[in-house]
Amino acid sequence: TARRFFAGAANSKGGEGRGAEPEGLHEALFARHAVAIMGDEDREDLLDIPLLLKRTTEALGAAQGQSHGAFILRQYLHVVISVDFCDEASRRRAERLAESVLMRAPLEPRCDSDDGVGRLSKYSLADLGVLLLRRCGGLSRGFEPRTSKHQSLEAQCSTRAVLLVSDLCKPLRPSSGSASEAEDQDDGEGHFATRLSWRLQEIKDGIEERQRRRTQLAELKKKAVANEEFIEAQRIKEQTKKIEQELASFTKEEGALQAERDSILMRVLGILRALLRWSTSDIQKEPALFATLDQILRPIVSLPALSDEVEVATITAICLFCSRHGDTAVGHWSLLLELVRSLRQEDQAGAPLAKRRHCRARAAVAARTLVDCALVHGSNGTLDREEILGAAHALAAVPFASRHIVVEPLCSWFLGLGHLFFEEHLRMPVIEVQWALGWMFVEAFKHGSRSFEDVDDDQEQA
Repeated sequence: TARRFFAGAANSKGGEGRGAEPEGLHEALFARHAVAIMGDEDREDLLDIPLLLKRTTEALGAAQGQSHGAFILRQYLHVVISVDFCDEASRRRAERLAESVLMRAPLEPRCDSDDGVGRLSKYSLADLGVLLLRRCGGLSRGFEPRTSKHQSLEAQCSTRAVLLVSDLCKPLRPSSGSASEAEDQDDGEGHFATRLSWRLQEIKDGIEERQRRRTQLAELKKKAVANEEFIEAQRIKEQTKKIEQELASFTKEEGALQAERDSILMRVLGILRALLRWSTSDIQKEPALFATLDQILRPIVSLPALSDEVEVATITAICLFCSRHGDTAVGHWSLLLELVRSLRQEDQAGAPLAKRRHCRARAAVAARTLVDCALVHGSNGTLDREEILGAAHALAAVPFASRHIVVEPLCSWFLGLGHLFFEEHLRMPVIEVQWALGWMFVEAFKHGSRSFEDVDDDQEQA
């Protein structure tokens, strides 16, 4: 099976044939795992690298038009990352393939039921593209000592990827010569989506205004009909019809603009998250990557009409910066605490289900980051004792319905920093953290409980 998929003849049923059909997906997965467990000599005998790169490029081209194209492309990329490029021609070809994956690969579909908790993480296509780019640059997946040579290779790889991000940002920059747009263009990379975002905000305001006007006209029409003022009722009906047409036009434009902006933003954020996830160097010595925090990520958070998906992705990228850089973690510590504490406000306010899930997704990212930063930066003195204990306080004081979000981070905190809790507890009882430790034990020995996602579904149906 592996030979047919990754090393077969051009006319055999490989990735562009049977593998792209639903019944061939399991064969593609088994073939990829078979290659992964092979020894280096067997893998070299099996795989023809030029043919493999050609097949992968074809799978990339077909990924947008096929329902399972992204899955097939993922299997090919896993195999490409596992091989060694012995000649310069193959390495350059693989490098171009990695750049094409970052620029053109399908974006990951969003799962509406996902609240950021309890899901098995998987590598996105952006992750695989960055890993292939690092492979071509002489970098590996695992940890490497921070030598000057390794730091230089990391800086070259991140600079190459950030240049791709700059190319992605160009279509969203203003093209006319007005003063306001020129000012936005001169402000830097971070304002590449400002024009579309302000237009989206104007459209949203226009939709809300017309919806209010439509509601008022409906009330006026009822009164006119009740008073037998049929001429007035007909006039109101014509006005309502005009407003309905404007609403349809605005809604269509809003969908097109948001799809254009969010698709590029999600691709940019996917590349940055992958770079931050796989880089093992001192991030302050990578000027191109470190500058994206101020030039891209922070301006994105302040954009008007920001969608929930883009907001969570941006927060995730900022949290990765916090995990990598102590001063950034200190600067965003109050934000991370507030995202976790917002769970109490959403629980008390009785917010809609979609808003609660969005709030939980943000809080899940912040909770994991609080613990990661406490473990990484607490040992070197960047975070003081009060900040580390404050993270535990915030995680412990969440509503009952949101406990599943903080269970895993709290366990990590107790395993790595539990001695701080017991030292503090001997001087003065820490009631909130002590209570959290108690209900964690209860959760560990509880049987037959329903998942929180099922409870949310029942509330939505009711």
